[in-house]
Amino acid sequence: MCCHNGKLSHLSVQNEPENFPIALKNLFIGTDSKCNNFREFIRQYNNANAFASMGAKIEDIPGNGPYCFKISGEVYHRTSENIQIDPTLQPNSVQKLIHQPSYAELYVYDADTSIEIRMREPANAKCLRDNMITINVVLNDVSPYASCFRKLREIYDKELSNTRITGSSMKKVSLIFTRNLHDDQRVYNAPRTSGDIAIVYVADRDGNIPAELDFAVQPSNSNTLKRINMLSKHLDPMIFPLFSQMVILGGLQIYRII
Repeated sequence: MCCHNGKLSHLSVQNEPENFPIALKNLFIGTDSKCNNFREFIRQYNNANAFASMGAKIEDIPGNGPYCFKISGEVYHRTSENIQIDPTLQPNSVQKLIHQPSYAELYVYDADTSIEIRMREPANAKCLRDNMITINVVLNDVSPYASCFRKLREIYDKELSNTRITGSSMKKVSLIFTRNLHDDQRVYNAPRTSGDIAIVYVADRDGNIPAELDFAVQPSNSNTLKRINMLSKHLDPMIFPLFSQMVILGGLQIYRII
């Protein structure tokens, strides 16, 4: 996020459109202890609810001066290419997990389970559960990305049930994040309609994945990560779910980075 040589002020939500969630707006501008905690640890709250992660080699700068975030080499962003879905996972069994779900994986579970996992993460030790619940409710209500992962879980459960009933082979269920092949691939292209986000694709194991593919997420027994192209229209809203301005495009609420 560029500050335009210091000309960019802090995030202002006073002039947000009417559809901006009141609960999230209150966290940004409120004055009580919960709002103060949200702003103080806003990076942790954002990362805990992001759909993808940022990676880089961070350089430590010796000295006692102001903190400087220095990166050596390339910045990259990754999301889960294969996610493990445990149909039996409940909030009271989170502590027994061998593989700890994170980022987009959390959106295939119910709210109580995903919040319990987030709150058990050491990096979120100073975050408040009430704030985490508020953010979770807002994103599940307005984020098309959260909706896509819920749909993935819904279709996966349906196919798994059909497999158990009929004894047939489990079909391949994929969440396909789309890109328009007619867009200029040299520049960032913001999503414009609901079809610009993702589709859940069900096919036999040898089925072909649609050509207009940015990246795909599939339920699997393993967890692997995939880099997101820096020009992908999905990058900003997946990395910065809190630092975004909602607009109505094509009848669907999506995110535009400020």
